[in-house]
Amino acid sequence: MTTSPALSALAGLPLPLLPLHLLWINVGTDGLPALALVVDPPEQDVLQRPPRHPDEPMLGRVEWRYIITTGLLQACHAGEDRARGGVMVWVPRSNPDSGPHR
Repeated sequence: MTTSPALSALAGLPLPLLPLHLLWINVGTDGLPALALVVDPPEQDVLQRPPRHPDEPMLGRVEWRYIITTGLLQACHAGEDRARGGVMVWVPRSNPDSGPHR
Protein backbone atom coordinates (compact mmCIF):
# COMPACT_ATOMS: atom_id res chain seq x y z
CA MET A 1 0.00 0.00 0.00
CA THR A 2 1.36 3.40 -0.90
CA THR A 3 0.61 6.61 0.89
CA SER A 4 1.16 10.19 -0.03
CA PRO A 5 3.82 12.15 1.86
CA ALA A 6 1.13 14.43 3.32
CA LEU A 7 -0.87 11.50 4.73
CA SER A 8 2.29 9.93 6.10
CA ALA A 9 3.24 13.15 7.86
CA LEU A 10 -0.26 13.56 9.34
CA ALA A 11 -0.32 9.95 10.54
CA GLY A 12 3.15 10.22 12.06
CA LEU A 13 4.59 7.64 9.67
CA PRO A 14 7.98 7.95 8.02
CA LEU A 15 8.06 9.58 4.61
CA PRO A 16 7.58 7.08 1.74
CA LEU A 17 10.23 8.85 -0.36
CA LEU A 18 13.08 10.88 1.03
CA PRO A 19 14.23 14.01 -0.80
CA LEU A 20 17.29 12.12 -2.02
CA HIS A 21 15.01 9.50 -3.61
CA LEU A 22 13.07 12.22 -5.42
CA LEU A 23 16.27 13.83 -6.68
CA TRP A 24 17.56 10.48 -7.93
CA ILE A 25 14.27 9.80 -9.75
CA ASN A 26 14.49 13.28 -11.29
CA VAL A 27 18.06 12.70 -12.49
CA GLY A 28 17.18 9.28 -13.88
CA THR A 29 14.05 10.32 -15.74
CA ASP A 30 15.02 13.80 -16.90
CA GLY A 31 18.14 12.89 -18.86
CA LEU A 32 16.67 11.76 -22.18
CA PRO A 33 14.19 14.63 -22.58
CA ALA A 34 16.98 17.11 -21.81
CA LEU A 35 19.21 15.38 -24.34
CA ALA A 36 16.48 15.77 -26.97
CA LEU A 37 16.47 19.51 -26.38
CA VAL A 38 20.26 19.74 -26.58
CA VAL A 39 20.59 18.02 -29.95
CA ASP A 40 17.76 20.02 -31.55
CA PRO A 41 19.35 22.33 -34.14
CA PRO A 42 18.93 26.03 -33.34
CA GLU A 43 16.73 28.20 -35.51
CA GLN A 44 18.84 30.94 -37.09
CA ASP A 45 16.15 33.64 -37.35
CA VAL A 46 14.43 33.16 -34.00
CA LEU A 47 15.44 36.60 -32.70
CA GLN A 48 14.46 38.38 -35.94
CA ARG A 49 10.85 37.11 -35.87
CA PRO A 50 8.19 39.23 -34.17
CA PRO A 51 6.57 37.76 -31.04
CA ARG A 52 3.33 35.89 -31.46
CA HIS A 53 0.08 37.69 -30.74
CA PRO A 54 -1.09 37.23 -27.11
CA ASP A 55 -4.51 36.02 -28.27
CA GLU A 56 -2.99 33.36 -30.54
CA PRO A 57 -3.20 29.86 -29.02
CA MET A 58 0.05 28.03 -28.27
CA LEU A 59 -1.27 24.84 -29.87
CA GLY A 60 -2.80 25.14 -33.33
CA ARG A 61 -5.03 22.76 -35.27
CA VAL A 62 -2.10 20.64 -36.48
CA GLU A 63 -0.77 20.11 -32.95
CA TRP A 64 -4.21 19.26 -31.54
CA ARG A 65 -4.84 16.84 -34.42
CA TYR A 66 -1.52 15.12 -33.66
CA ILE A 67 -2.28 14.89 -29.92
CA ILE A 68 -5.79 13.49 -30.47
CA THR A 69 -4.65 11.02 -33.13
CA THR A 70 -1.81 9.74 -30.95
CA GLY A 71 -4.14 9.40 -27.96
CA LEU A 72 -6.73 7.49 -29.97
CA LEU A 73 -4.12 5.12 -31.39
CA GLN A 74 -2.76 4.42 -27.90
CA ALA A 75 -6.28 3.87 -26.57
CA CYS A 76 -7.07 1.45 -29.42
CA HIS A 77 -3.86 -0.43 -28.78
CA ALA A 78 -4.61 -0.67 -25.05
CA GLY A 79 -8.17 -1.81 -25.79
CA GLU A 80 -6.90 -4.45 -28.20
CA ASP A 81 -4.50 -5.79 -25.58
CA ARG A 82 -7.23 -5.89 -22.95
CA ALA A 83 -9.65 -7.61 -25.37
CA ARG A 84 -7.11 -10.39 -25.86
CA GLY A 85 -6.86 -10.81 -22.11
CA GLY A 86 -3.48 -9.17 -21.87
CA VAL A 87 -2.23 -6.48 -19.61
CA MET A 88 -0.06 -3.58 -20.62
CA VAL A 89 3.05 -4.67 -18.76
CA TRP A 90 6.40 -5.43 -20.32
CA VAL A 91 8.14 -8.36 -18.67
CA PRO A 92 11.42 -9.50 -20.19
CA ARG A 93 11.77 -13.24 -20.70
CA SER A 94 15.05 -15.00 -20.16
CA ASN A 95 14.45 -17.20 -23.21
CA PRO A 96 12.96 -15.30 -26.16
CA ASP A 97 11.96 -18.56 -27.89
CA SER A 98 9.67 -19.59 -25.06
CA GLY A 99 6.13 -18.36 -24.63
CA PRO A 100 3.15 -17.89 -26.91
CA HIS A 101 4.86 -15.50 -29.37
CA ARG A 102 7.45 -17.63 -31.15
